[in-house]
Amino acid sequence: MIPRKIVTLFTLLSFIVTTLYAPFAHAEEVSGKAEKKAEDRGVVMITGGGFRGDDDGWSIVRRTSVDGRVIVVSDKVGSEIDLTERNFYGLFQGETIYKSPLLMAVQMSVDGFKSATFVQLPDSAVGIKVTYGVGDSLRSRLMRLRNRKILNYLKDYVDHFEEINRGSYKLSKNTPVDSAAAYPLYTDQKAAFEETVPFYHVFRRANVVVTRKDGQQVRGEVIPAFDGASILVETDTETQKIPKDEISKIRFTSGFKGSKMLSTAFKLGLSGALTGALVGALTAWQSNTDVGGTVLWAASILGGAGFVSGLWSGGRSPGDRSGEFTLGPVKDSPKKEKKE
Repeated sequence: MIPRKIVTLFTLLSFIVTTLYAPFAHAEEVSGKAEKKAEDRGVVMITGGGFRGDDDGWSIVRRTSVDGRVIVVSDKVGSEIDLTERNFYGLFQGETIYKSPLLMAVQMSVDGFKSATFVQLPDSAVGIKVTYGVGDSLRSRLMRLRNRKILNYLKDYVDHFEEINRGSYKLSKNTPVDSAAAYPLYTDQKAAFEETVPFYHVFRRANVVVTRKDGQQVRGEVIPAFDGASILVETDTETQKIPKDEISKIRFTSGFKGSKMLSTAFKLGLSGALTGALVGALTAWQSNTDVGGTVLWAASILGGAGFVSGLWSGGRSPGDRSGEFTLGPVKDSPKKEKKE
């Protein structure tokens, strides 16, 4: 009897923790990534268009100059994997018929793919320069590889592609590497490009505080419209057109809307109460206690937890998040400066 009660109590606590924590997990993860990216060097700036193939709104991005040298993985693809080769070998388009954990780095989905080039960076690390289209423009991203063995796996994949399709050959991480092989070939051909890392995409209204270079602040709602040189912020009295060259800092804040907050709170409260009723019935059945009383207190606990979490998260739109971005050259964080 006691083990049953322990299992039931643990289940109930798990429901409570999940109910309270779930609405905040995504926002915390995004915030952590933004903080990590802000430590990289480059220039933070405003550009038109979105992160992918759409032209709606505008974005805050970091652009960094990258210098490297081209690596030719196989003579069958040359120094650049173009769109035709990408389609033929099933690379950079998500999961394909042939799946292998050894090729995960080149089996991701890249919207608007144009080309991919393997490069050796100044610190001897290896990465992939992926060029993709955003509207009428091209952008490049650098994806660092944790292990340069991926070059050997990809060479093996390309060289034995037809055999792999027939099922007569299988990639293996234990395949011996011929140190005298011509490929992968580390060339002296330079690969210099501008990497664009997206930070924040404005595609709908959001609460914002814009700090101009002269120190003045504009508070209001940003409008997802961009004319190539200015952003629009609607305040209580007017809509201001702020040239991007006059902006020092932009801070986005997640706003709460009363009607949606209550609506979400009631929905989560009801869901929690129903879940609590089921857990309460299970508890009563396993412990031979009063069903009505157990169902009531379990439904009250989970229902209250759901209502509270709804009040906290209900005013946020899906994807809303806060974030502060300083435009211009990115400097090292104070912690890094102290270490140096």
